[in-house]
Amino acid sequence: MSFASGSISSEKAPSLGLPFRYFAISLIFLALFGLLLPFNGNLFLGGFRVPGLLMMVHILTLGWITTTILGAAFQLVPVALQVSLFSERLANALLPLFLGGVVTMIVALWRFQTTWMVTGASLLLLAATGYLYLMVRTMFRVRHWDVIAAHVAASVGMAFLIPTLGLLMALQNTSGLLGAAYLPTLRTHLLLAALGYVSLLIIGVSYKLIAMFTLTEDLFPERLAWAEFGLVLAGLTGLTGAFYFPSWRWLGWAGGLALLAGVGIYARILIGLYRHRRRRLFDINTPFTQASLAWFLITLLMAGVALGGLFPVTQSWWIAVAWSLLLGWVGQMIIGQMYKITPFLTWLHRYADLVGVEQVPGLDDLYNRNLALVGFGFWNGGVLLGAAAILGSWGGLMTVAGAILAVGIALFILNMIFVATR
Repeated sequence: MSFASGSISSEKAPSLGLPFRYFAISLIFLALFGLLLPFNGNLFLGGFRVPGLLMMVHILTLGWITTTILGAAFQLVPVALQVSLFSERLANALLPLFLGGVVTMIVALWRFQTTWMVTGASLLLLAATGYLYLMVRTMFRVRHWDVIAAHVAASVGMAFLIPTLGLLMALQNTSGLLGAAYLPTLRTHLLLAALGYVSLLIIGVSYKLIAMFTLTEDLFPERLAWAEFGLVLAGLTGLTGAFYFPSWRWLGWAGGLALLAGVGIYARILIGLYRHRRRRLFDINTPFTQASLAWFLITLLMAGVALGGLFPVTQSWWIAVAWSLLLGWVGQMIIGQMYKITPFLTWLHRYADLVGVEQVPGLDDLYNRNLALVGFGFWNGGVLLGAAAILGSWGGLMTVAGAILAVGIALFILNMIFVATR
């Protein structure tokens, strides 16, 4: 595979204001999650359909994760695919529409207002339709389709499917539309959100970013990456089929094994890039990336144990899987990459023209590395204790875990404020 040399900002990238608006709003939702978590941790010790739990999960997934992913996609996908964004104006216009859907859905889940749920889901589906149109038109400009473009395309398709399933589930509360298909639809919604849309985009873009950061673009193993992509898609398809046809347990087994194999290949690729890196200096995103990969494999093994029926599991097991997947894998990978993306874009915007004219700070001078490392410890400590508390139904430990994780969240947000103000 031949990567175009360059950086995460080029003539193909949009203006910096576009991703930064998404990033800033996403941090507000992350701060809200961190403030609520120590006092509402016990919500994670119940069932999936607890309104308070659904509210907390969507603050995290829609408010922080998805908003961050959208901002990053608008910045990084054009650079990764070497094409310009089809319409920056449309990308900006989608933000208030998407934000309206997120806020409406969160309030609806908090108050359990089914009509508001349908309204929120409809707004999100409309925003997803705009995103689908924008990204498809952008991808039409791609001249050479490589494995990164394939990951982006699959992710975009699932970004439209997820709110569609969400709207169907919202209608279930008012009309009973899905009937017995509600639970399989819920599982599919969760699977495609965490391991489809978000994970496929993270995997695809991380191939570009990590190869770039480690100066190993020429060593990227494209054939292995295509194998990973095929296995992940096969795994998602098999698991979805097993949700709707529970008697086909073999399909769930096959899907789970394929997904685990795909993630294993992904881990092998990243480890290889880090091992052969030509830039030997310590990067702050490295511990976050490596820990997130470990959590990814752990959660897939936990899910495989449950789906394989090796021993009976309760809802708490699945909530622990979701907790670890969202915070250990997705959230931590986002934090690691944000420690590279935001300082670089900020430095480029403020200091690039001053190089050779006056002394300018380095990228690592824009944030506090010690705070980042301490935050790494608090984040992983909170995720680990939280998973244990959920599995053991220990309310006191969950409160402690929530407080520890909240500190990790606060330190990350503080460093992002440093980046924005220095």
